[in-house]
Amino acid sequence: EDKATLIINPVTASDCGVYRCLLYSLCDTLSTTGALLTVKSVPVVTLEPVAATICEGNQIQFEAGATGSDLIWHWTKDGTDLNDVNGYEGTTSSTLIINPTDDSHTGVYSARINGFCEPKVFTQTALLTVIPTVAIVDQPDAMIVCENELVSFTIGVLGNASYQWQKDNVDIPGKISSTLTLTGTPSAAGVYRCRISTPGCGDIYYTDGALLSIKPI
Repeated sequence: EDKATLIINPVTASDCGVYRCLLYSLCDTLSTTGALLTVKSVPVVTLEPVAATICEGNQIQFEAGATGSDLIWHWTKDGTDLNDVNGYEGTTSSTLIINPTDDSHTGVYSARINGFCEPKVFTQTALLTVIPTVAIVDQPDAMIVCENELVSFTIGVLGNASYQWQKDNVDIPGKISSTLTLTGTPSAAGVYRCRISTPGCGDIYYTDGALLSIKPI
């Protein structure tokens, strides 16, 4: 350029460098001091977090990636900024860790990324589903009944559970609900319990054993 003002528009990363102006006269050539031009880049998301389903008590992490200058990260859950408390770590980094997880961590996660240049950007949202641990709140009760009476054992469970009733530690085919109903025949006498599992998590729990005694008529 042979003007007193140099305009670069639009500026790109390749324009980075040291600029100076040479001034020519009939008698001499002068040079200004060098001026460093640094071109900052806008933030661009390069890696999106992925939705996940996890069993309560385990660790999960969301990873994201971005390019740009002077990036500042902040993770959000359901649109609210997170802090490094209540099991959260890395809320201001590209990797969010939750350990241990519980039902309160279920929600929609996203990272907000600010840089030297506007605009700020957001990752896509990622849904985290935490499967809660099963809790047995009501145990089966021991019973004494007369022969041929109807008998029902009922248990109380919190959480998403699968059931399998057992008699004397042996599975009873088809008895897979929270209530076991049977007829009090002499052969029905024994100890009953229920095996409880969390689908997809592999956790197995057993109720207390309940003795069924049959009184003959």
